[in-house]
Amino acid sequence: MSDPRARRERVWAWAPALAYMGLIWVLSSIPTQVSLDSVPFRDKGVHFVEYFVLAALLGRALHLSRGDWSVMRVALVAFGVSAGWGYLDELHQAFVPGRDSNVMDVLADAVGSAVGAAAYSVRQRLVQRAARVSDR
Repeated sequence: MSDPRARRERVWAWAPALAYMGLIWVLSSIPTQVSLDSVPFRDKGVHFVEYFVLAALLGRALHLSRGDWSVMRVALVAFGVSAGWGYLDELHQAFVPGRDSNVMDVLADAVGSAVGAAAYSVRQRLVQRAARVSDR
């Protein structure tokens, strides 16, 4: 049986990413699409930002719960899970009345996921470098 404190820390590490994934799913379940006329880059920009944030949250969760993983491994897994969720979300939307599934949305999700995972990776490397410098 694992330590209750460690289990609680893992739950809190994953809670933001899982809650955000749930929010994406709920919003994708709304039958009518929201007008994005006033949003820069419109639909694809929203997809990019949405999955950038998801990949960064997944990177955080993986880093906090899998401290033995390298920054690169965390980034790759965060990208894969985030892009996979984007793909599943697009499949889900194909079955929601008034919504459609679009391969370009999947691409925007994947690009946002890649950039979000890379951004989290760069952040972690900078934090690690700063910690090494302060230890000197």
